[in-house]
Parts: sequence; C-alpha cells; structure tokens
Amino acid sequence: MTDSQMAAKNIVSKYTLYAAGAGLVPIPMLDLAALAAVNLAMIQDITKHFGADFSEEWGKSTIAALLAGMTATSVAKSAGAVSMLRVIPIVGQAVASVSMSVFGSAATNVVGRVFVAHFAAGGTMLSFDVEQAKKSAAEQYAKGKGVVSRQIDKGKSMFSKSEAEGVVVAEDVMSAEMVATPA
Repeated sequence: MTDSQMAAKNIVSKYTLYAAGAGLVPIPMLDLAALAAVNLAMIQDITKHFGADFSEEWGKSTIAALLAGMTATSVAKSAGAVSMLRVIPIVGQAVASVSMSVFGSAATNVVGRVFVAHFAAGGTMLSFDVEQAKKSAAEQYAKGKGVVSRQIDKGKSMFSKSEAEGVVVAEDVMSAEMVATPA
C-alpha cells in the first residue's frame, strides 16, 4: 500500500469514528443530518487528498444515491427500527442511538472506501459512475460493519491499560464513567 493510499485510508477511518459519534445524537433526524455532514466532509477531504475538484452539490447528491443503493431494504429496516425504538423511554432511546451509531459508521466506511477506490484509480467527479458505485457500496456494506466493530474494539483498548502496567480500569457502563485505580 502506498503512502497516499494509507493516508486516504486514515481519512476514512477518522470519519468512520466521527460517524459513530454522530449516530449517538438522540434526536431523530438530527442524527441523520449529522451523519450526512460527516460524509460530506469526508468526501471533501478525500477529493482534496487526491487533488480532485469538489462540488458540495455533487457530494450531496452522490452520497444520497450511494446510501439509497446500499441494500435499500436493509437501510429502511434499520432506520425504521431505530425510529420505533426511540419512542421507548430511556432503554429504547439508548439502543436506538447505539444502533444508529453502528449503521452510520458502517455506511460512512463504505462510502469512504468507494470514493478512495475511485480517486486512487485516477477518477474525477465527472467520471464517477453512480450505478457502479452503488453496486460496490452494496458489496462493501457488510464488510463495513466488521471494520466498525474492530475500530470500536481498538478504541476501547486505547482507554484501558493492562494490569502489567499497574493500572486496572473499571467501567460503569450505565453511567459511562471510567475509573482508573492502582493495582
């Protein structure tokens, strides 16, 4: 992998994590707006990285087309389930936010990978084939879920120290507090 490809992959990884955070927004529709903004910023960074032109209108329409093409029934079921869960006080809202976080970050990862592949091959905005990208996105969507799970695990490990280093980390999941105590 070239340095340029590695840098592009890092851009996608960064925005995948941002999308996970954006998906946690507990307000319906605001979470989707936050995810759209994250994806748009990612595409802008990818095009800038590859020295390609970028148009916000092109970015918005392309993101919408790609997300619509990603196994439409799967996306609809996910969005529908999340909306239904949000009406259940506290527990339903928490589960919905986590679900949207996973869905949004997986979708963002896929969108990023599609754009990186296109621009790395010398593509431009004008040569971007939305139909081909939809097919690629649908194939990579399942892969994206696995990537997100690994990144979440990697993120968790960044916040804990091993017992060999003399620190034990206790997590209180309900209050999301992290307490470090000497071993």
